[in-house]
Amino acid sequence: NTVNGFVETWYDQSGNGKNATQLTASNQLKIVDAGALVTNAEGNPAIQGATGKSFGLSTITGLGDVSIFFVGAVPSSFQAITGWDTNLHMIRFSSSNWEFVANTTDPGNMDWNSTLTSGDTALFNFTRSSGTVTGYANSVASDTTSNANSNTFGLNRIFTRSNVNYNDYEGKASELIIYPSDQSANRAAIETNINNQYDIY
Repeated sequence: NTVNGFVETWYDQSGNGKNATQLTASNQLKIVDAGALVTNAEGNPAIQGATGKSFGLSTITGLGDVSIFFVGAVPSSFQAITGWDTNLHMIRFSSSNWEFVANTTDPGNMDWNSTLTSGDTALFNFTRSSGTVTGYANSVASDTTSNANSNTFGLNRIFTRSNVNYNDYEGKASELIIYPSDQSANRAAIETNINNQYDIY
């Protein structure tokens, strides 16, 4: 079977109506590949990222403190998290072009204590509180933090880049949860619930 299937709408399960959409067929991400459902390393359904493929969002405005949980594959170029305009482009904030991305060289990015292997599914948490971003991968804390600017953000795209010199996210993604607040106190419980669903670590 050579039939492929693509995602036009990734539905917001919170009831807030912030669905991720891509109406241009050539820019849609794949969920069926040659007749088979796309799955991550653990066999869970996933959406396959690729260059030039992305979702747009009804802009979420006024994000100050925010916690983001992302279940997705580790790309081959992965070394660190939360840089500017670089490799693992999952989320783009519109007002200042600040992104949650992976970066191998820029100073101030997060280097992970946990061992991450290309292609493996990982659970990432990024929390921005009072302008400083902290992160966890598979519930293991980063050994550095990133000092973001203090502007509020508007979230308008995911899985895309804002600089043509760098790569879009090309991994397999299964879940994205965005809290418009600092969820540090609840992080461990949220990660446990997610891991119980996906059996990542």
